[in-house]
Amino acid sequence: MTDGTKNKRIAVWGAGGHGHVVADILLRIGGWQVVGFIDNVHAKGDVIMGLPVLGDRDVLPALRADGVEALAVAIGDPAAHAALMAIADGYRFEQPSLVHPFVSVSPSARIGRGCVVCAGAIIGPQTEMKPGAILNSKSSLDHDVVVGQCTHIAPGAIVCGYTTIGDGCWIGTGAVVRDHVSIGSRTVIGAGATVLKDIPDAVTAYGVPAKIIRRNP
Repeated sequence: MTDGTKNKRIAVWGAGGHGHVVADILLRIGGWQVVGFIDNVHAKGDVIMGLPVLGDRDVLPALRADGVEALAVAIGDPAAHAALMAIADGYRFEQPSLVHPFVSVSPSARIGRGCVVCAGAIIGPQTEMKPGAILNSKSSLDHDVVVGQCTHIAPGAIVCGYTTIGDGCWIGTGAVVRDHVSIGSRTVIGAGATVLKDIPDAVTAYGVPAKIIRRNP
């Protein structure tokens, strides 16, 4: 499922592990002409998953001028993801939501532009993913959850109902967030943590139950 139009050309920005996941989703859902990766680590001309590395961010103007309509930002770090989305907006690239075919999404759920929903994920009724949010493999959002912009829900994390998570958060692998909890923006929840009460903005918390360890920059 995408919010794009069939046969549009799209590039994947990021050729690391999350880029591989995003490219895999695009290839599985079909309907897009995936022209290649944009990356500042791999060399131009490298081939990954059968797709060429086109260059670094300096190629964006040429791609846009050549008629590439869309860009999929494929960076897992929330702050970097938000920055790249803003750059893509500056060049007027479309940023479609990308949803793996093997997921469960309620018809009443709302998925914003530029979101990525990976294999095995579950999105319950009346749940909203705001632009740029990532729901990684086998993670789940129960009913009436709100996930902020560019927040990354890592593999296997479970978020229970009536929970609100702010912008730019990282919810670690296998974390559990109980119902009716609020997590502030730019907060990191460690892998395997159990969140039983509200967590404020810009902190790192982990453990069972999760406790605030430090403030984030």
